[in-house]
Amino acid sequence: MAILPIDPYVIPDDLPENRVAWRPDPRRAVLLVLDMQNYFLRVFARWGAPWRELMANCLALREHCADNGIPVVYCVQHARQTPEQRGLTRDFWGPGIGADPADAQIVDELAPRRGDIRINTWRYSAFQRTGLAGLLEDLGRDQVIICGVYAHLGVLLTACEAFMRDLETFVVSDAVADFSVEHHRMALHYAAQRCAVVLPTRDVIHTLASQTAAAEASDLGLARARQASLARREAAARQEAAVRRERQLRREALARQSRLVNHDIVVHRGDFSAEGRNGRALQSAGPAFHGRPPYLDDQSA
Repeated sequence: MAILPIDPYVIPDDLPENRVAWRPDPRRAVLLVLDMQNYFLRVFARWGAPWRELMANCLALREHCADNGIPVVYCVQHARQTPEQRGLTRDFWGPGIGADPADAQIVDELAPRRGDIRINTWRYSAFQRTGLAGLLEDLGRDQVIICGVYAHLGVLLTACEAFMRDLETFVVSDAVADFSVEHHRMALHYAAQRCAVVLPTRDVIHTLASQTAAAEASDLGLARARQASLARREAAARQEAAVRRERQLRREALARQSRLVNHDIVVHRGDFSAEGRNGRALQSAGPAFHGRPPYLDDQSA
């Protein structure tokens, strides 16, 4: 019941037609790296096909995602499972990963980096008996990009369950591998027709990069728009302040002018000696008058 050595094969590049047109979005996606453990990969001819392409593309995906803020989640099978934990899987594949720690380790070429997430899995689907669904919800992500092994087992069943959980799913055609090219093709065809979008690594990375650039341009445009709006508001505030200041200066100037007019040509009552109608001298201090004092107009010539 152990997994037998896998004969080399070339990963197919004649991909099936996708039924849907989903596009991976760096703001929505998570990269799932499935079962890339020594136990599952030692059956491939190391550095031959499809190992070489599988490793290179998984690494390219991991690096791009990690460098652009896309969460990377390693889904790895739990070692030393009891018969109860293994369940019916034991009937098909035996006891699974044993006590040798090296078997459970992720291959050195793809070792997790700081910040990557690791989830222990128990069945074909990485969602079964794990906290993966809750993790995606906590991360606010509704897309999964899947790479790893094996295409017609863990990859396909995880893709199916992701779809049934209303998660847009992407299977990376040349970043998965299988028992044979026939198994590989079957998995890609089923995924493209029933639950996922199948894309090669270059298209996934290109789309993610273009979406990242578009998002950054949009953010930059918004930032510039906010900055321009703020500058306009500040200019309007300065103009309004200048208008208020000008009005204040005008009011102050008018007040000064009024005071000057009231004191420009002044004749005090005490400056005149004249007799009024009653023959009394009119000489006293008092309010100022402009021009001819009004009481002189009443005197006889």
